[in-house]
Amino acid sequence: MFGSPSPSALLEEQLTTLLGCLPGITNGIEDDVHKGRVATRRMHETLMLVRSQHPEKADALIKKIRSARRALGAVRDADTAQHLLEDLEAQTEARDLVDDLRTQVGDEQRRTRRKLIKRLEVLDLQELPELLAGLRRSHLRILPGGPKRGWRPTLRAHVSGRAKEARGAIEHATGVYFPNRAHSARVALKKLRYAIELAKATNTWSPPHGLAVLREVQDTLGDTHDREVLMERIREIAATRSSNGEADGLLRHLVDDTLRLHGDYLARRDAVLEIVNAAEHVTHNGRARVLLAATAVALPSALLLNRAAGAQR
Repeated sequence: MFGSPSPSALLEEQLTTLLGCLPGITNGIEDDVHKGRVATRRMHETLMLVRSQHPEKADALIKKIRSARRALGAVRDADTAQHLLEDLEAQTEARDLVDDLRTQVGDEQRRTRRKLIKRLEVLDLQELPELLAGLRRSHLRILPGGPKRGWRPTLRAHVSGRAKEARGAIEHATGVYFPNRAHSARVALKKLRYAIELAKATNTWSPPHGLAVLREVQDTLGDTHDREVLMERIREIAATRSSNGEADGLLRHLVDDTLRLHGDYLARRDAVLEIVNAAEHVTHNGRARVLLAATAVALPSALLLNRAAGAQR
């Protein structure tokens, strides 16, 4: 554990990443939007540790980060929809409908980017370093729990709490496809993943292969949700047309794709639940009482390496 970075040090790193993305974000660069959004998510997860004991110290930071994350998310969602439509254009015969959708999403891309820039100007993220320095001046250099107890027990409890939330969401989602429930499971797993990333970065705890499995499943559920959002767009456009042949064909294609993706999620659900179980039962010294299932370890190593090296949602 000696020399491990504290949550406070990680916050500084995450903040540096976010501020470094701002020039690209304001110039509409998609990759910087994605990196900035990931940085806000990681900062938010780290700040939740502070808030559990010092809400008055963390809320100003959390409010700014949450607002920036939502504005970045709106841009990212429009970009993702455009990429999905590009793929569909090559796979279907509904060219006219896809062209209309791409025009609609293109307008949304421009609109959300303008809103994002205005939101960032109001938020003035350049003052975040001063707010973070305020936390350090409040004797929160090592977060949280005080110098005697330390922050690791709080972090382990946080990971366990995220795991309990994830288990509840997965069980509520069931094995039958419910779009909203599947999306809720994805959100809960994303929060758990960021909590485990924090635990791993501070050398507090990490399950073998756990992050790679969670990324894979999160991406699968994310792709499912993206298709659900696109199907809602198609239904809205179809409602304004006298002939919906193209819309019906495109919807059938997306429904089949969505059910295939949900099947991929179900095939990995047991492995995910083993990770959840391990995280839920992290002990005081950072060990887990429950071992991961062989299915998690047996996932193809090449797939894990590719997912780990790729951009995360």
